[in-house]
Amino acid sequence: HDCIKNWDGSSKRMETQAILDMCISCPYIRNFVAHWIISDDDSSMRAVLCHVRLFLYSGKKDPKDKGLIPSHIIEPEFKADPSHRNKVVAKHFFKLKKLSMTKSRMTGDIAKRLKRSWGYMLKQNRGGTIEEFVDAAKGVLNHTFDDHRFCKIGVKRSKPQRKG
Repeated sequence: HDCIKNWDGSSKRMETQAILDMCISCPYIRNFVAHWIISDDDSSMRAVLCHVRLFLYSGKKDPKDKGLIPSHIIEPEFKADPSHRNKVVAKHFFKLKKLSMTKSRMTGDIAKRLKRSWGYMLKQNRGGTIEEFVDAAKGVLNHTFDDHRFCKIGVKRSKPQRKG
């Protein structure tokens, strides 16, 4: 959108600038530090919300570096928005649906079920190890077709699956 009230740049940059201002000013104004930020995979935000990187020998700033957090402010850790993670994976299920029948048998219903199963798997495996996550992720496809050998909890379908 065009925010003429108090911003001259793009709306994408406005969000990044607002979070940068918050990270820099909050230790002084509100007495807290933003240790972590939950966001999507916005690489421009991640690039800006880090310390300025200097060349080791010259002490000059790398011209490619976009970091704007002063060195006395803690760099925030980025945590993933689970809804965004689910959307990122699910879009590939729906891309398969658009392919011809000779290349993919994906239907809209199956893509929706895979998306839902992936979302449940993400929610149930937030605190585990990477190995547990990988094992759970392998079970999503099986779970969608009523094979619950890889599920943490035996899940039973409320409606029988259609044959054929």
